[in-house]
Amino acid sequence: MAQHAGESVTALDAARAVLGARDAELAAADAAVTDAVAAAHSAAVASIGRIDAIRAGVDAVVAYQGHDDGPAAAREFSRHLVDLQREVAGIVAEARSLSHAKAVALQELSARYQRVPGIVGPRR
Repeated sequence: MAQHAGESVTALDAARAVLGARDAELAAADAAVTDAVAAAHSAAVASIGRIDAIRAGVDAVVAYQGHDDGPAAAREFSRHLVDLQREVAGIVAEARSLSHAKAVALQELSARYQRVPGIVGPRR
């Protein structure tokens, strides 16, 4: 009986060690997920801010545009809009690239949440 008690204590200690290691691994994975989501959110907020600034600039140019209707002003306005469209396209491309990178990172992190070898569920 004492031998069984000793084996049980050893088994419990081993299980605690495995669970403690798993807890640390999951805590690290949780921190990595939190960092990835926070970085993605921050980038999205920055991109929205840049696009809002462009919108405000367009609104200001449109408001001023009414004061000068000549062909040269129209060409300048058109060039300005094309430049702004390129800028918006660049912002969207950056956001798409970051989104893809974060999705890949999160996929890699998902493996950390898989079941740990060595922990056996209840017997049936």
